[in-house]
Amino acid sequence: MSEHLRSPHEPSSLEELLACALQAHEAGGNDALDAFVAAHPAEASALREALADLHTVDLLAGQRDAVAERLGEFRLRGTLGAGGMGIVYLAEQSSLGREVALKVVRPELLFFDGARERFRREIDAVAKLEHPAIVPILATGIADGVPYYAMPRILGRSAEAVVLALAGRAAGTLRGADLRSVLTDGATATSSGSEATFDGAWWQAVVRFVHQAALGIAHAHARGVLHRDLKPSNLMLTVDGRAIVLDFGLAVARGDAKLTRTGTAAGSPAYMAPEQVRGERADERTDVYGLAATLHCLLGLRAPFAATEGEALKSQILAGARQTLAPGSLPFELRLVVDQALDVDPSRRYQSAAAFAADLQAVLEARPITARGLPAPVRLQRFARRHRVLATAVVALAAFAVALPTVLWWQQRRANELLAAQVDRSNRSAKVSVDAVQKLLAAVARDRMRHLPEGQAIAAEMLHGAIELFDELRADATQAQRAVHFGVAALARLAEVERGRGDTSAALAAARAAVERSAVDMPPAGRYLRAQVHNALIGLLLDTGGDAEVRPFLDACLTDATVLASMPEYAQRARTLRAVLQSFDATLAQRRGDNAAAERALRGSLLDYEGGDLLAVAEANRLLATFLRRQQRAAEGLPHVLEAVRIATSDSVPSRGWPVPKFMEAFARQEHGDTLAALGRDAAAVEAHGAATVAFDDFLRDYPENLDARRGRGANANNLALLLIKTQRFGDARGLLETACTDQLTVLVRTPHDTLALQFLGYHRQSLCLCLGKLGDLQALEPVAHELARMQGDPTLAVTAARSFLRCIAKATEPERAATLRKEAIELLVDADRRGAKIDLDHAFYATIRDDPKLAHIRDR
Repeated sequence: MSEHLRSPHEPSSLEELLACALQAHEAGGNDALDAFVAAHPAEASALREALADLHTVDLLAGQRDAVAERLGEFRLRGTLGAGGMGIVYLAEQSSLGREVALKVVRPELLFFDGARERFRREIDAVAKLEHPAIVPILATGIADGVPYYAMPRILGRSAEAVVLALAGRAAGTLRGADLRSVLTDGATATSSGSEATFDGAWWQAVVRFVHQAALGIAHAHARGVLHRDLKPSNLMLTVDGRAIVLDFGLAVARGDAKLTRTGTAAGSPAYMAPEQVRGERADERTDVYGLAATLHCLLGLRAPFAATEGEALKSQILAGARQTLAPGSLPFELRLVVDQALDVDPSRRYQSAAAFAADLQAVLEARPITARGLPAPVRLQRFARRHRVLATAVVALAAFAVALPTVLWWQQRRANELLAAQVDRSNRSAKVSVDAVQKLLAAVARDRMRHLPEGQAIAAEMLHGAIELFDELRADATQAQRAVHFGVAALARLAEVERGRGDTSAALAAARAAVERSAVDMPPAGRYLRAQVHNALIGLLLDTGGDAEVRPFLDACLTDATVLASMPEYAQRARTLRAVLQSFDATLAQRRGDNAAAERALRGSLLDYEGGDLLAVAEANRLLATFLRRQQRAAEGLPHVLEAVRIATSDSVPSRGWPVPKFMEAFARQEHGDTLAALGRDAAAVEAHGAATVAFDDFLRDYPENLDARRGRGANANNLALLLIKTQRFGDARGLLETACTDQLTVLVRTPHDTLALQFLGYHRQSLCLCLGKLGDLQALEPVAHELARMQGDPTLAVTAARSFLRCIAKATEPERAATLRKEAIELLVDADRRGAKIDLDHAFYATIRDDPKLAHIRDR
């Protein structure tokens, strides 16, 4: 057996709490002990009293340097490992001349009846069991007042020690032979028919070991014993390919009310099942969870949860928020098995360890498994619990519940032609199907769900399914028109969802498909939907540089808006459509340099929005203010941006819908700050940008993955930093600029080709280089300058990077390093000049390089 890694523990008695305190003391000394006591304020008084008693009898003087020579008939030869309650020694049993592992109660805990009771319980539990995967007891007794029991000496390592030994390695690159090497570590494996355990890939070897353990736990369950503390440190992997379950110290007989009372949290937190975290009664499914958590740890070479202690860990366990296993490295079936065994709901887990073992074996043999992925409504429900937007998600779930029969029907339809025939034969059935799926689409359209990453994934999945079903239902003459209409709506929503996920190519494909299907003559409702679809496609084309394609769609949409304007029930919606179209026109006009046309379009858009959606009015005012500021007419724009702020912060603005008021407020306040800065009112601008920061932060707490807001927060931080730099507040500016860079990099992780985020990142790094140079922090300046030098686009980025390198030469202690920085600066300037940047070599910055021959063409110009 091997030493144990320390893991956090939430004990159910003073004895177990004291055991954890002793573990902390051994691992980190008195400081760690004090921290542990401070972390348990409710029990601190009793814990300090017990520790004082131990100190009085010299049992807390420090970790023992030497091992006693004998305990009864056993000669102790060294320590194999230690846990919170016991110590395991390598020993020789003199009467039989055999080597054993001898487990004894910690001397520190002998004064506590609870520790002796736990040790006795462990002996009683293991004595009932006889299985290759459960370590047997060879002898028990009490010597010199110390309870003990002897086990066979096992050559190998705990699963925990294996993970530690392979820390930093990628499991997908390992083989079963690597596991053998870690376990052998110089030892010689005995001959065994189980050596095939190590054949094949890493995951195959790991699954074979856990399969053996699951059979052992199934044996224990059949004899009425629950382990309750299954974790990597309690699973030994031997050099001859066997898995052995250890430490039944928390084991109980099934149904023992005294030992499984509500409120008792038995086990080690990182591997506790959710019901254990809640202090509920454990059963066989609890052990299945512990085995699966151990399997997850071995497959990923890290703990299942990112948090390591306290409420954060408990929250992740209860939410099922596990760390993901490397994509592509594991069979899909194995992922399903792990997911089912680790389900937060015990009723959805394997109901026995034997069933878990059977599916593990099926995965190894490439046979069908019983595990199935969670239905989308269940995943959506769990997703909702992990976010603040629970109220909206609950409403969406109600719609999903209504639509669930149709969803299930759709999932089975591919494999069941009978259902397709029933749809063809039954008009009534088809109508019910169309209505049910449309209710599902209403759920997908819930504002907040569409703008959260996991919600978007679920929405995309459900929309793809709905689109397929609508395509099938188009064959039914009685439902064809409605199926086409709803199918177009689903494609439009899918385009929006894919855009939110950062997949513009998928969004464009969905939008184009929606436009194509809506090209036929339609009633008013269909015409309005077609106009919305055109709007979606136009927006995507403008985002992706497809300006040349926009005009035909703009004209078609304008025609629809004109027709709809003549119908009283659609008049207001037609005005809104026209307002959107004019904002698109303004964008096109600005891009071709026609500022007069752009202003006319923006003012027309504002007029069309009046009397409609308040947040749309606020956005129209903000866009007009931005345009006027860029035209050096900030004073004209100020009333418009103030109106945008007023609307966004008004109590009369609906809190539901998209965008939410806080989103609009953040961007309006940002423009307010920029407008004030353009008017030279720097102090007021700083205050406005500060208010924008608060609004962005509030919004991103609810929508952490919204890319528009994160990009905007970075831009706002950059503009605020520039104002602080003007007043020599370089330290404050530096922090803001580093945050701004982080925001843009976060966006680029999701959408690597986001041109706006890339542009902003370049500006942030330029400003940061300026700030670091003013602060004289050349050590921090050089890596930022290197990052800036690698960026493409605006050639002034290269000029700033070059100037930063020239600054850094002052800190270069080696001539070779100074020469390298000089060379890099010259190359950047040559490249920037080639791309059209204006470079004044007479500036003092360039004094050390202006005579370089490579710069002659710039110098002589």
